[in-house]
Amino acid sequence: MRRRYAAAVTDAPSRTPPRGRRILFRLVLVVSPVLLFLLAELVVRVVAPRQGSDDPYLRLSGTSSRFGEVEIAGERWFRVQHADLYAQNNVHFRVEKPKGTLRVFCLGGSAAAGWPHTGEQTFSAYLAQALRAAYPDRTVEVLNVGAHGYPSYRVRGVLEEVIRFQPDLLVLWCGNNEFVENRSYAKSGGVKRLVDALNRRSRLFEILLGTVAEVVAPTPKLDADMREAGVFIFSQLEQLALELRTDPAQLASVIGHYRFTIASMVASAREARVPLLLMTVPVNLRDWHPNVSRNGVQGEPLARWRERYQAGALALQEGRAVDAIAALRDARAADPTHAETAFLLGKALVAAGDCDAARAELVAAKDLDLTPFRAISALNDVLREIAGGDEELIFVDMERALLAGAKDCAPGFEWFLDYVHPTKAGNLEIARRLFDALVERATLGAPATRSFTRQDDGYDDATDLSVQLHVLLLHFFMHQEQSFVDCAERCIALVSANAADPSQDPLVQLLREGRDGMTAILEQRRRALRGEELAADAEARHQDWYRAYYGRVKTVVDAVRGGAGR
Repeated sequence: MRRRYAAAVTDAPSRTPPRGRRILFRLVLVVSPVLLFLLAELVVRVVAPRQGSDDPYLRLSGTSSRFGEVEIAGERWFRVQHADLYAQNNVHFRVEKPKGTLRVFCLGGSAAAGWPHTGEQTFSAYLAQALRAAYPDRTVEVLNVGAHGYPSYRVRGVLEEVIRFQPDLLVLWCGNNEFVENRSYAKSGGVKRLVDALNRRSRLFEILLGTVAEVVAPTPKLDADMREAGVFIFSQLEQLALELRTDPAQLASVIGHYRFTIASMVASAREARVPLLLMTVPVNLRDWHPNVSRNGVQGEPLARWRERYQAGALALQEGRAVDAIAALRDARAADPTHAETAFLLGKALVAAGDCDAARAELVAAKDLDLTPFRAISALNDVLREIAGGDEELIFVDMERALLAGAKDCAPGFEWFLDYVHPTKAGNLEIARRLFDALVERATLGAPATRSFTRQDDGYDDATDLSVQLHVLLLHFFMHQEQSFVDCAERCIALVSANAADPSQDPLVQLLREGRDGMTAILEQRRRALRGEELAADAEARHQDWYRAYYGRVKTVVDAVRGGAGR
């Protein structure tokens, strides 16, 4: 009986599916969720497309066009309408681009805009003159849409707009304003990186994880139409160190955000098939003190630093460059993080004619500044990194070009009015180097001439009262004491030359008060370096005078500048 049962079991047909069907079944199990996800992703992208920026570092809420359409002599024109883009300069261009027109947009912050000059003394105006000579058979438009205080992530919004205006070239110059706006980046831990990666690749994940992401690592938000740049003046006047610079994680995010933004702009230009000229950011190294310096040591090293720093600063003031170098090198060794020490050592090395060493210290001083409103080296390195891997980019290393070509070892007031805004000579030098790069690559076609051509209008920065008053305020609230005194002297001379009675002119009186007050502060500091005893509240009274005088001088200067139509 058992044998018959065993035989029956053995002889029954197998119920196991064939091997091919098993593989197919497993494949369907694996593929079906993927197909369902892709279908859901497609539906979501159609029904709820991504709105706004894809920026994982920062969200700009609300967007309005920076350009408005107007009618001029029966034709439709676009005109810059946003105050941040210097609407008063009346930049405008035809909606329908005329045949044969070369249309160039220059983008960036206030340095690129040419502030505080009018449109005629900017690098873009000089570049336009040279391009018209090089392409005499074409209409050349060089449109400057630089924006006041714009970091790169705001410049990106401008670029995304102007790409639709049929440009033949974009010129990008930005990096000085990456620390201007008050913000705090989310911690970039593993969860944050994973969420960002998923959100960038999937609209479905962006929706599903949006709420979770904002709880785990909220993305900072700023208004797209209103700069939060009050931190600029306040932090300078009060000499406050910025968390974006002092916190290593925040600093890394600033640099990462800049890399993402520049790469995004490069990608947008490539997608639109518009050539892009990318330049590193030159700044005033030789004549601009770091805004905020702090000691990074305590105890005996701090005492050693203080003794050698004071000895070096005094020697430099007295013209003893060799003694200053020795003392300041000791101070730098005692505290390598103090920005002003590096700056004074750089100045001493300039005086001694050791340019290579001077440049290294002046660059270090800029990078150690704890309120860095000059492009730090890490940002220029990002630009070089991006350009190095992209042969299509037109790249001009303007920082190194001006560094190599500057007199007295490094760029100073001959090329910059202040810390980053070029003089007439600086704008000309920048325009010349950009022109040379364009004609070398024939980016806009074969030029009729390779010579940089311009008409000299005889303009002089030093005799432009409006420009000098702008610079005066910057010197003051950014604590450039000796430069403020020198600028005040220039302004006094300019106002006095046109005043019926200079002694009674309110602006002259205010400028003299500021000059004399700052001169007294400088003398007080010299006495301290010499070891003379000062009043215990001397520094506090100094700060009180700073705050009170700035409010008064700004009110008067703004009124005078307004009357000058600037």
